[in-house]
Amino acid sequence: MLRKTNLLLLASTIAASGLSVNGSAEIYRWVDSGGVVNYTQQRPSDIDSNLVTTPLTPRSAQRLAEKNLAVKKAPEKPKLTAEQQKMLDSLKEKEAARLAEINRIKTSNCERAQKVLERLSAQGRIRVKAADGEERALPEDERQQRISEAQKGIATNCAG
Repeated sequence: MLRKTNLLLLASTIAASGLSVNGSAEIYRWVDSGGVVNYTQQRPSDIDSNLVTTPLTPRSAQRLAEKNLAVKKAPEKPKLTAEQQKMLDSLKEKEAARLAEINRIKTSNCERAQKVLERLSAQGRIRVKAADGEERALPEDERQQRISEAQKGIATNCAG
């Protein structure tokens, strides 16, 4: 009965003090010369003591996992030779050029879609050239379809 009381006392003390058993705070149980059970966070040097293990709560398990992730060091990047560094720099330049070209194309597509939408929205009747070169009036359903396509082009290519 006394042992259960001591364990309950330990658990309530830990809960009340805000400590969590997360691997960083070890708790030791030891009995002094008077037969009193004691709990401390530091192992007594001159008395036989036992490390107390308690089940992890979900919160303390999460803290332990976070601590373990923080402790792991990122692997060191290997040193590159001069030739490898030159190749890496070349690849970075090519990637920057590729991204700049993509940005240029998207900007062009954005401007084109905005002009198309403006023309389709501003004019009442729109005439377009057919494949045979003849002009024809654009039906309303086709006009609405082209407006929808222009809006999609703007959403895809225009930043913001």
